Amino acid sequence: MKKCCICGNEIVGIGNNPYPVKNEGECCDICNLQKVIPERIMLMKHKAMEETVKQIAKQITDKITKEIIDANNTKGIVGVNEVLDKYQIVL
Repeated sequence: MKKCCICGNEIVGIGNNPYPVKNEGECCDICNLQKVIPERIMLMKHKAMEETVKQIAKQITDKITKEIIDANNTKGIVGVNEVLDKYQIVL
């Protein structure tokens, strides 16, 4: 008789991979549905949000970098300081 590594109840059937709730063992169908699958969905959403934040940060960085380069080419350090002030960047 196999026991669920999450709740300790008997596993009926072949059991399920309990990751990411537990790293080893097998879990029952109830724990799989109520605990493991929701945790996997949350991790996938977190990863997708992380990628979105990285993309936005890159877009912002690219935009500010371009503005700083353009300001330096046209106004020199005064232009660079204007861009830094605009975005409240303190060096």
